[in-house]
Amino acid sequence: MCSLPVRTDENYAIHHFKLNDTNYLNFDLVPVMKLSYMLLDITQEKDLPRGLVVIIDCKGVGLMHLTRMKIGPMRRYFQFLQEGFPIQMKVIHIINAVYFFDKFLNVVKLCTKSELMEMASG
Repeated sequence: MCSLPVRTDENYAIHHFKLNDTNYLNFDLVPVMKLSYMLLDITQEKDLPRGLVVIIDCKGVGLMHLTRMKIGPMRRYFQFLQEGFPIQMKVIHIINAVYFFDKFLNVVKLCTKSELMEMASG
């Protein structure tokens, strides 16, 4: 998980997410969300960007990772991103999407507004 050191021409910050450890037994979404919050805080520290571009690399993600996701924390996380976070999310790019990614999006749809889902491209 990182924030790229350069911004787009529109002054959008770019955040990149990728699994370092692809073993589903070691995957826990809650610490990932906490790190994401910290990354968002750091992004706002110096110069507030006009928007946020998110790139999610699904390389190494397996179907068993879905079993490790907790709906309650996910719902609160996406609610904060949509309603409480001062930087507007502009687009979400999904790269190396796996064959079951539509199943993951169905889980995420339970937690998000339709506007956020329309931003996802993969």
